[in-house]
Amino acid sequence: MISETLKIILLIIITFLGFPAGILIKKITKDEQKSGRKYFKLLISGCVFGIILSLIFIRENLIFIIAVFLFIILITIPSLIKGRK
Repeated sequence: MISETLKIILLIIITFLGFPAGILIKKITKDEQKSGRKYFKLLISGCVFGIILSLIFIRENLIFIIAVFLFIILITIPSLIKGRK
């Protein structure tokens, strides 16, 4: 079996791969970014709210749940960053 430390390391790596994935999605879907900006903000707000609720109410698999929310946040952040023109 995989040790608990290795699981956490893999989870952290996969979570932070959300940012490069978000940059790639931003480059592919440039035409849809302006109209979807309010939904990205809503999604990030929902994830932050979900993290707070998870910290309060959930004790099992907490790190996995937070990692999922962080992954979603990291994917959406590049779409909110305005590019240089």
